[in-house]
Amino acid sequence: MLAVRNDLIKQNPTAIKALIKGMMKAQLMAENQPEEALKILVGPFYKTTIENARVAMNKQRSVVDARSQTQFILDRVDSIKEMGYINGKPGRDAIDWTLLEATIAENKGLWSEAEYKST
Repeated sequence: MLAVRNDLIKQNPTAIKALIKGMMKAQLMAENQPEEALKILVGPFYKTTIENARVAMNKQRSVVDARSQTQFILDRVDSIKEMGYINGKPGRDAIDWTLLEATIAENKGLWSEAEYKST
């Protein structure tokens, strides 16, 4: 999941789209070369064993295109609020897929290669 401040989206949408494109490439690597992806990620980014990361990777896929999960994401906000990370519960307007959709439109070939996506 990527969270970005509204002012940053307005100031530099190109950078946000480049980040989303990088996330799409990372998803493809996880799908097509999972062992290589794990070798890169385990240690510096995930403090676990390769074996545990492999199990986790197979149980919860990395998916950039989570548009179909909008309501699920909003429903999970209650636990984040209960933990004290946020004060108020955001509404539906807190999730904006515009830059994801623009990045998909600009990178149709890359997006079409992904196995896991909303549409």
